[in-house]
Amino acid sequence: MSLDIVAAQALWNEAKAILRLKLGERRYSLWFKRSKIVRAEGNRFTIGLPNAFIVTMVSDRLQGEIKEALKSLVGNDVTLEFVVEPQLFQEYRKSESSVFEAYKQNEDWGQEYSLPIDNRFSLNNFAYGEANKLAYDCANRTVTSPCSCGNPLVFYGPPGTGKTHIILSIANGLLEKNPSLRIMYTTPSAFSDNFIRVMRNEDYVRFRQAMRTCDVFILDNADSLVEKEKLHDEFLYTIEQHLLSESQIIAAFTKHPEVALADKKRLRVRFLCGMLVRMNPPDKAARKQIAQQVFDRLPPTAKMLLAPEASEFIALHFRGTAQSVLSAARQVAAYITIEAVEHNEFVSVDKIDSLLAGPIKSQSEQSLLSSLCEILAERFNISEEELRSGSRRRHLSLPRNLFFYIAKRISKLSFSELGRFINRTHAAAFSGFKQIEKEYTKNPQIASLVDEILGKLT
Repeated sequence: MSLDIVAAQALWNEAKAILRLKLGERRYSLWFKRSKIVRAEGNRFTIGLPNAFIVTMVSDRLQGEIKEALKSLVGNDVTLEFVVEPQLFQEYRKSESSVFEAYKQNEDWGQEYSLPIDNRFSLNNFAYGEANKLAYDCANRTVTSPCSCGNPLVFYGPPGTGKTHIILSIANGLLEKNPSLRIMYTTPSAFSDNFIRVMRNEDYVRFRQAMRTCDVFILDNADSLVEKEKLHDEFLYTIEQHLLSESQIIAAFTKHPEVALADKKRLRVRFLCGMLVRMNPPDKAARKQIAQQVFDRLPPTAKMLLAPEASEFIALHFRGTAQSVLSAARQVAAYITIEAVEHNEFVSVDKIDSLLAGPIKSQSEQSLLSSLCEILAERFNISEEELRSGSRRRHLSLPRNLFFYIAKRISKLSFSELGRFINRTHAAAFSGFKQIEKEYTKNPQIASLVDEILGKLT
């Protein structure tokens, strides 16, 4: 038997009164203040709620309490369905906007939910060269005029290319101009941890307001959004709120958002609508600048003992990440400070070569493998992100097998190390190597392809 909507709503109001007593005013207001019966057929009730997030949370956490309340009124077990009700959705968004506007005037805006913004990072010490000039220009323009370079502003690229440095440089630049600016710096993991904590304390409204009313929302390590399935709607509405209020969103991805969020269309399209800037490994000029910044911090007496060509030497031999260049320069600087100053020893390029012999050898192999990935990506018209991804698409099989075969020929790395370089297993690396090894002697096309790629490497 179906109840008419008026009778069903009256029944739901009675159930809400029971829930109010059982849950307390705070929890009741959070989850059920805006709710209504949409449909009632027999013992099946469809309950309308304001948004998808509340639907998920009520369904997961409070369904038992609702069933118990309704059963006490109808005398039978009930089946529940939860949906987003359009009118409630519009009312909620309207009231939320007015609350957020009032909240923006409050000095206690929820800064405790932000990760620390390291003030050592600035655009003045960001070494970029030609490889990352666009990234630097976009960052500089955003500091001067937020949103003028696109919103969201997305930086993406492999680890060690300076993504965290540049987004924190923007944050520090904005704070230098306006110290009262509300900047929320977070990661999906930090967002999730804070969310779980506030849900336990029933302080969800404050958390949401802090995330959505800040002047600048910065999301680092954004690739891990895919791991936070239950929070997708919360991230989505947070981003939408900032887009609607025209406050700056800045994000850093390791992979292009098209790849990183391949299965998350609603989130993906929000990031793709902004300015996307690829971060590249530092070129020689940037590597030299990074090393020189380390040496410039040496005391004058120590700096006099360092060969003028030191930065050039490190830039030439460390072609990987900014961290590898920093590590090499710091190792040399430490030696000068601890040993060379005490013995008044001049640190020549030959001395630096001997100090960094192990890392240089490792860097040479890493650099070759990076070049090999670039050549294969260009040759097969795929991205390096695809080559190194976990995708099992058939068109990636041959370039990956070629990578394992050629990499084994030009380096002394193990199959496990080669596998890790493109996010594959030891077994995959060994199998790929064997397949090309077999084809190389039988298939002239494969042999020609291998020789062509080896020629480009050397």
